[in-house]
Amino acid sequence: MNDKIIEGYIRDFREDFELQGDSESEIFEKFSNYCILSKIHNESFDPDIISVGGTHDTGLDGIAI
Repeated sequence: MNDKIIEGYIRDFREDFELQGDSESEIFEKFSNYCILSKIHNESFDPDIISVGGTHDTGLDGIAI
């Protein structure tokens, strides 16, 4: 990634949620999902509960109802 600002946000996100073992693409999916949902859900939540990414996810990275 070439955007230093986004890299900084993702680095902080990884540290805040202790996602050290996740790949860079998994972190980005969780970060994206968290950014979208946190705008309408004011309470804190674990980004793992909304992220559904994986090898057989048919392109779906997250879901929330």
